[in-house]
Amino acid sequence: MAMLDYMRGLQQAFFREPECSELHEEIEQLYQELAALLEKGERRKLLRLLDIMHELQDRVAVANFIAGFRLAAGIAAELGTEKPYSFDEAEEEKGAAT
Repeated sequence: MAMLDYMRGLQQAFFREPECSELHEEIEQLYQELAALLEKGERRKLLRLLDIMHELQDRVAVANFIAGFRLAAGIAAELGTEKPYSFDEAEEEKGAAT
């Protein structure tokens, strides 16, 4: 659980939610229209559905962040196994080859 908390902290530090105001407005409008048509008990179910959807969205976002983090760590590890490129050494090798 500590690793998940750590990754959530990294996600909060680096992830910036894209601007989706149009989608948020459409969701709110549809929610209001549905809520007006439903009885009190049914509105509770609708709110519960929205809560579950938000929780799922959060979990998927964290899983995607972790996958991206692991990919970046893997790439960094692979790059670390090779000698870094040096322009000076490349020029010296060219000079020695001629």
